[in-house]
Amino acid sequence: MQERRIDRNSRNLPVLYLLILALLISICGFPVEVQANVPAILDISTVESAGEVSLEVTINHLNPSIGQGYSSDHYVDLVEVEIDGTSHQISVMQPPTAETFRVTYYVGNVTGFPTVRVRAHCTIHGWSEWSQPQVIPEYQNGPIATIVLSILCILIAKRKPLRRKDRPMKPLL
Repeated sequence: MQERRIDRNSRNLPVLYLLILALLISICGFPVEVQANVPAILDISTVESAGEVSLEVTINHLNPSIGQGYSSDHYVDLVEVEIDGTSHQISVMQPPTAETFRVTYYVGNVTGFPTVRVRAHCTIHGWSEWSQPQVIPEYQNGPIATIVLSILCILIAKRKPLRRKDRPMKPLL
């Protein structure tokens, strides 16, 4: 009788092995994704006023200090702006009160076409990825070119066409 029990159990072993194998394949094939709560740079826009340029950087950071799960030590504290390879850091004085917020960086007069990229620092998870490089246009010549082009268009539109009586007539042969 005991031999019969061993036979039954040995028959169930391949099924058990198959179940364990299927479980291992599902764990390895579909790993649980873990992500850090790193800030993301959503947009960099340039603002020009009288030849002076500022950058408006829009940042998103899912911050547990907002709403439930309050944590006053988890927020964006620094923003780094790199203009043509030279880095400038902006301290965020107060933790942002929204998940999406803006930080302004004053550039000043822009000559040429400098390239800018930005990243943000979380107090817990560290630096975000750099944003895509973006060229800041030179604004000083923009208004002048627009004015000159507008005047030229007005002059062309106001030009008096020659009337028939002002044109010399050719003799008919």
